[in-house]
Amino acid sequence: KTVCSLGRFVPEKEYETILQIAKERPHLRFELIGGVAEDKISYFNGLKNKASKNVTFHVNATENQKMEILKRSKILLHSFKGEHFGIALIEAMSAGIIPISHDSGAAKEDNLVDEKFRYNDLGSALDCLDKAVSEWSLDKASRLRQYAQSFSMENYNKNLKLFITNWIKSHSH
Repeated sequence: KTVCSLGRFVPEKEYETILQIAKERPHLRFELIGGVAEDKISYFNGLKNKASKNVTFHVNATENQKMEILKRSKILLHSFKGEHFGIALIEAMSAGIIPISHDSGAAKEDNLVDEKFRYNDLGSALDCLDKAVSEWSLDKASRLRQYAQSFSMENYNKNLKLFITNWIKSHSH
């Protein structure tokens, strides 16, 4: 059972939380995918030193490497607090992965992530993870993929045209 994360390795992404969760769940594999900027190398090395044996870091992974990891993952763990819009969350759902995130930002305000998979502290994060591990199924993955489609570029363009058309109609008296 594989848990992944997507995002730059920077302090505001709260990777320490993910590493604590990984320590508490040694029977799960954690594959962390992200980029490291030159000025964040010491932060990243600190993360590597704190990581338990079940954590693998994929630094500056290619798109193909990322897709391979997403294909074998069941859960995305996203620890960034107050993210405006979670592209990583949508990317995970489009791969049929259950997203678990902090109970803030777009995950909460836009209801991007199901309430039962949002956490506020380490204890509730572990509960969410256990729930997601037991609930993942091909059917659930299929429903997540369908939901993610509502954020496709095609749907965005269709909704934008509709919005503009309606706006023009309502302002052309």
